[in-house]
Parts: sequence; structure tokens; C-alpha cells
Amino acid sequence: MFPTLRYIILLVFLLMYAVTGLYAQTTFSYTDLRNKATKSFSNGCVTTHSPKCTTTLKKATLELKLNLGEDYELGEESFSVDVFFIIAGKRTGQPTPLKKGQLSINTGKPEQLWLFDVSDVCSQYLFFDVTVQLAQFDPRTGPVATLLQQQVQLRARVLHEWQYDVHPSASFLTPVPLPAVVTDNPVTFCWTNTACWVKNYQLQVMRLFNEDESKLTENDIRATIDWNRALTIETESASTCYTLTLSEGRGYYAWRVRPVGNAFKGGVSNPKNFGAWSSGALPHGTTMNITSARSSVFFYEQFDDTRNWIHNRIFTEGGRKREALTYANGLQQVKQNQVILHSKGEALATHTVQDHTGRPALQTLPAPLAEQDHFEYREGFITNRNGIIYTAKDFDTDDHFVSALNPTPDDIAIGSGNALNEYYSDASPENDVPSAQGYPFTRTTFFADGTERVREQSNVGRELNIQNGRANRTIYVNPSSEELIRIFGDEAPDAINVQKVINIDPNGTASVSYVEKQGQTIATCLSSIDDPAAYPEPLPSAPKQSDRFRVEEVLEERMDFGEFGSKAVKRLFFATPTTLTLDYQLSQASVEAACGSYCASCDYSILFVVKSLERNEKYTRSVTITPEQLAACGTNQGLLPVYSQSFAGL
Repeated sequence: MFPTLRYIILLVFLLMYAVTGLYAQTTFSYTDLRNKATKSFSNGCVTTHSPKCTTTLKKATLELKLNLGEDYELGEESFSVDVFFIIAGKRTGQPTPLKKGQLSINTGKPEQLWLFDVSDVCSQYLFFDVTVQLAQFDPRTGPVATLLQQQVQLRARVLHEWQYDVHPSASFLTPVPLPAVVTDNPVTFCWTNTACWVKNYQLQVMRLFNEDESKLTENDIRATIDWNRALTIETESASTCYTLTLSEGRGYYAWRVRPVGNAFKGGVSNPKNFGAWSSGALPHGTTMNITSARSSVFFYEQFDDTRNWIHNRIFTEGGRKREALTYANGLQQVKQNQVILHSKGEALATHTVQDHTGRPALQTLPAPLAEQDHFEYREGFITNRNGIIYTAKDFDTDDHFVSALNPTPDDIAIGSGNALNEYYSDASPENDVPSAQGYPFTRTTFFADGTERVREQSNVGRELNIQNGRANRTIYVNPSSEELIRIFGDEAPDAINVQKVINIDPNGTASVSYVEKQGQTIATCLSSIDDPAAYPEPLPSAPKQSDRFRVEEVLEERMDFGEFGSKAVKRLFFATPTTLTLDYQLSQASVEAACGSYCASCDYSILFVVKSLERNEKYTRSVTITPEQLAACGTNQGLLPVYSQSFAGL
């Protein structure tokens, strides 16, 4: 892990006062409902006391839920189910009736929840008896009845809210020692609880750094124990194990854990709710020599320590967390991103391939890494058809681009046998994942003008890639003054300060944005396209033929062209086939040699060039001005005739 990248942690806590737990439950099927079944289950309403902690029941709620399971599959089919129930408490001998009632579900209300507060009576009994009897079941026969019988259920359970008072004077947590040298990724910390059951722990993990310059080996250090620098985590769970990705480098680590109660207001913000730290924890503020592992100290060998990466972690309520890792090369260019799906126990990865200029030109779809639930760079995540790692050579060379000399460019599809292509293929282990046909990526091309602006961006799949002409395209041009005046009227900005940005989607629809030089968009619209097949019902605001107007513009900015010439260049965009007329006229003011000392035996040329940036087409027209014609500029107010060329169907 290189020092140029930083370790980032975002920690979010939700402070909770009451802790809710589930002790026991029982479920009734259709057969139980029909046969008037009675089921008994322990209520778990037991308060415990010890010198180290006290567990007190604050509230107990008996919950009954009648529904059709997790997934409702009956749609609009008509049905109704009514169930009578009786609740009784029992310690020994005959049960004591406590409550009775009825639950009903139907098409409009497919679930009913019933709650009964048993806080006052829960401690009097060890068990609750629930007796159920089916009162109505409709329909009785047919496919709907069959499905209803399979899915209808009544669940009974007791929900508890406990109060935990942990005493800070006595420790009852013992850490389970880790190996002297830990190579696991991630690392699982475990401890034993010898006193009472609690629902939350606070875990601290700290990297120890050597402070003695005379100690030159990584296994012999002198460090100050400052737990204020430790990573602090609320587990929000009764589990006595916690799994954590360590990403602070190779070396010694120390850890400790303590119980968190909720007997006092304020939750974790109130120090009275904290118990004693686990036994064997290093004392805060001391400086000591560490030469080997011990119960709460271990030496960690960092994973992927020769690669460049950033670890990002977010903690949220409920003990959940999100982790992501970004791998980069030596130039800080992103190569691979990985995310851990803790709910599924798997890692997802995406890969970025730079073009020959180092720009992020190819971005893959995310795909799971087979048999990997942790962070580890995956070599060969994307490969070519020869099984070699996919690089710019596989898509960013001339033979992969469409041109007049190369109308059928080489395919840029990836090869088989890698995690990415296998997931987005017909052989995918996920039935609902469509095949990408060898193109599980988006590809971006850029303008070759040094601006790094995006020119084209493909979508996923063979049909929507750049080589098929179905990509998202972006065109940058300058609008004419006449065009801006028709849009903004007297408040039209100067055309030289506005850029016209045209975005064309894979269906050929062009959207236009007018952007000021400060980057603010001042107007947007859809470009008109005369294609009845694509647009059989045009928008009411679409322009009519009579609304069209002729745009005239004078190209005043000129650049040197060779030793004796000049040129003017402008980009234009036409949504429909358009005729472009170029008029050129020389004047005495623009060409002083025309009526002074000029080469009387030379010809002068005008070259009209129209080049398509989309179709790689080029049209050229030329006009020659003879010395005799140049001599006439002194007789027509210093002007030569207008030289005009038209290009139709552009």
C-alpha cells in the first residue's frame, strides 16, 4: 500500500436506548388451523443478576401475525380466511386464559398483525399456550384454494425489550487469541462472555507504530499505547465475534472490547453504559517494547501490499457496513474497483482499461468474483480472445476504428474464460442476467484536440457499440449570431461566448444545449428531424416548413496557411440533409498585393473543403484567380467577383 493514497473511514452511529430481542416463536400451518391445534413455547421473560451485570425485562409483547408468507402470489384472486385464537399462560398445571380474539385476511387485506402487551404477566409464567381454530376459509376448492392452503400461516412470538446494566468495575470479557502472525483477510475478532448476555459491544483496533529509531526490524518496536487513535466500532449485535478488513499496513496491532449497556439515558454517549475492557488489554498511555504477539496483540501481514489502493468503509446502524476498494496503477489511474456484499458473502468487481493516452476509455459492468468474499486484486478479470489481459491494444489501434480505408474494423469483443464474460453470457449462473454478446463494457472515445472532451460513448452489448454506429455522440459547434437572436431576441449573448453542444442518442435523436463560456446552460431543445418513420406524430411545438430560415454567417477569424495564404475554419451541425453554400470574395483591404505589387505571372487559388466528422467523407472544390482578374480589383471599388460553391445533402 503506497503512502500516496490514504485510508478513509466514514463512521455513522445510530444511538439506541431500547434493545429489542426475540426469544421464541411458533408457527401454525393450514393443517394446524383446521384441526384446532394448541402449541406451547417458552416466553423467555427471565431477569438475571450478577456482580458484573444485571439484565432486566422492560417490556414484553406477544405478537400474532396471519398472512400468506413472505411472497404474495394470489394477485386479484378473491379469498378470505378467519381464525379464532385463545392465549393462555402456564407455569405448572392447567394454563390460565389471558386473551382471545379473531384474525381475518382477504384480498384487500392479505395480512393482519395483532399485539398484546404481556409485560405485567410474563414473569408469572414460563410458557404461553396459543390455541387456534379456523372459522372461515374461502374458496374451499380449486387452484386458488390449493395455493391458499399451501401458503396461509399464523405465527406467534414474544418480543422483548431488555435493559442491560453492565458494571464498569469488573471485566467479564476474555479475548480469543489470534495467531502470532495473522495472514487472514479479513480478520475475525472473537471473545468470550462469562457473565451475562448483552446486545452491543464496543470494539477497538489500533495499529502500533515504532517510535525508537534504534529499532530497525518490524518485529521489534517501541510504541505508545494511545487508544484515542484506535478504530472504534459499535457491533450492535449480541454476537461475540466481529469480522473486519484491516488496511493500515503491515505491522503490530492491538485490540480490546467491552460491553455496552442501555440502563442510562444517552446510549453510547453516556459513559455509565460502558462495562470494563476485556482482560489483557494494553493500558492506555503507556510506552512499551513489543517483540512478539500476546492475547490482545498480533502481527498482521497486509494483503496486496505491493499494489496501490484506497480502502473506503462506511458503518451504519444495525451493525451493517459497506466496504469498497479502488486499485490504481503507479500513475494513480484507476484499474479495478471492488465492493464486498456482506449480505451475500461475495465480492463484486469492475475494471477500467485506459487507452494509449491514459484516459479511462473502457469501463466494464460489475461481476461477482467466484469464491471470493474479501478484497484481493483479480488478475485476468477481463481478457481478450487469446486469454491475455485485455489492454488498449485490443481496442485503441487504427484497425479497430471505422474509416474510408477500414470499413470493417477488427472486433473488440472480449474473450471467454474470464469472470466477466462468464457472468454476462448464456452460461451465466444467474438466470435473470442477459448475455452481453462479448461486450460487457462501455467504451468512450475522445476528441483529438487536447480538450479531453468525450466524443462517443457506447452502451453494453454488440448492437449498441461504437463500431455499429449506435453510440451516444457529442458534437461541439459555435452557433451563429442570427440563430441566437431568433432564440433570445434583443438579449442574445455574443455568439463568440456561446457553445452549442449536440448530444445524439443511439436512436439518432439530437438534443441541443447552448452553454455560456462560464459553463452555464442557457437554453435546451430537441433538434428537428424530418423522418416520418421515426416520428409518425411530431410534437405540437415542432417547426413547420414555413418556419425555417436561412442562416448567413461571415467567417472573420483567419489563420495563417503556409507562407502566403490564410484560412478560416468553422464546425457546423445539420440534423437533416442540408445545402451549404460558401461565398468567397477578395477585397483590396484584405489582400493588399491585389492592387499593388503582386506577382503578375502567378495564379491565386481558393480551396473550399467540407469534411464530415461523422462519416469520414471529404468534399473539395477549388477556384483559380488569374493575374488579369486580380488587376480588376482597382475598377470595382477594390472588390473581386464573389466565388460561390454549394454542397448539397450534407
